[in-house]
Amino acid sequence: MELKIHNLHLNHKNFIVYKFFNSLFLGTSIGSIFIIYSPLEPAIYSVGGIVLAFGLMAVASFYEKILNIEFFYKISLFVELVILGVIISFLIFSYSYEIALCVYIGYQITFIFGSYLGRVETLLLKEKSVLKAVDISKQAGYMVGLLLSYIIFLFIGVKAADLNNSNVQISETQKQYILTKENKLLIGFQIPDMEVDKVYGEKELSSSQLSSLKTMVSQNQVYYLHYVLVFFEILVITFLMRSFRSRSG
Repeated sequence: MELKIHNLHLNHKNFIVYKFFNSLFLGTSIGSIFIIYSPLEPAIYSVGGIVLAFGLMAVASFYEKILNIEFFYKISLFVELVILGVIISFLIFSYSYEIALCVYIGYQITFIFGSYLGRVETLLLKEKSVLKAVDISKQAGYMVGLLLSYIIFLFIGVKAADLNNSNVQISETQKQYILTKENKLLIGFQIPDMEVDKVYGEKELSSSQLSSLKTMVSQNQVYYLHYVLVFFEILVITFLMRSFRSRSG
């Protein structure tokens, strides 16, 4: 099936930059979903997979109508706006079962259009040199995103307020000792290493308490990472919009 010609024109240069930032976002965010999704039951993924399969088939049934550049642009923009909405919702409402479910549903909605967007992209980028540049840009963005998320996580730890969380259940003596040994990071501080600090070990911080603190560190890392993701997603949307211009313009 050939791609129908419509009123929009694709700017290859901006599109390549768009794909870089799109993959940069993916690489940066890929590890965070496992923390956000942790409250969800396994059955949710089964139901979500079934709905996703039906959604993909539904989209495929409309290929005759939507297999063109105008729908490609509109659907791409819709997907990116959904992702931006998901990120902002998470930053506003933070961790809960409800927000985990909303984030999961939001990403599943975007996945429904994944096959369609991939097929139309291939039809649009007919030149081998452009396809090559796009694929290299995508892989480069993904790798940079993975590295960037790793670096960002190094600067985020547990906050003093986290020590008052009922899930940790540490004594005042343990709390004060942790605070006196704090190794400050950009956000929060590192948890003292019990194996290195023998005195710390004598404070009898249980494995469950230590596990709770590490979970809070992971949650802090993912939460503050989403501020960076908002910035990246705005860049994604900006270059997506700049990639498509009216032929008359």
